[in-house]
Amino acid sequence: MGGVSSVSGKNDSRPHRPHLRVHAINVYVRDQEASLHFYLDRLGFDLAFDAVLQSGDRWLAVAPPDGSALLTLIAPKPESREYDLIGRPTGIVLVSEDVPAKYGEWRRRGVRFHYAPRLRRVKFHRQSGSDEESHIWGASSLTSATPMGIHSHSPGSMR
Repeated sequence: MGGVSSVSGKNDSRPHRPHLRVHAINVYVRDQEASLHFYLDRLGFDLAFDAVLQSGDRWLAVAPPDGSALLTLIAPKPESREYDLIGRPTGIVLVSEDVPAKYGEWRRRGVRFHYAPRLRRVKFHRQSGSDEESHIWGASSLTSATPMGIHSHSPGSMR
């Protein structure tokens, strides 16, 4: 078999490997409804699924427009270990072909940033921010800019 093209665009001489990608990442939230509206209305994500399990718990997930992965929005019980993870950094990085345009779009939708992207002569940049529960995430692009941070909102401050 021929080589597989790598992320760098160079021909990879390794044999073909089976498809593998990230399917879902758990994001622990206090308020599923407020978090759902943040991802849908402010970041432009799509609803992937919303179901009530036999336990009565809500199973809720959103996906970026390309559907490449799911963010499962979980409201853990206050006495659980997962409850302590609410508001902690998630390590999630979003990729955009044009971070300055995405920055402008998200600002118009009410997302508050720590700082704006700064253009530089580089081919890669990141922005960081947080969702309604103060989870920190990042966004990257293959255009030219530097990071920007997003200021979080409390669930009650949605405007």
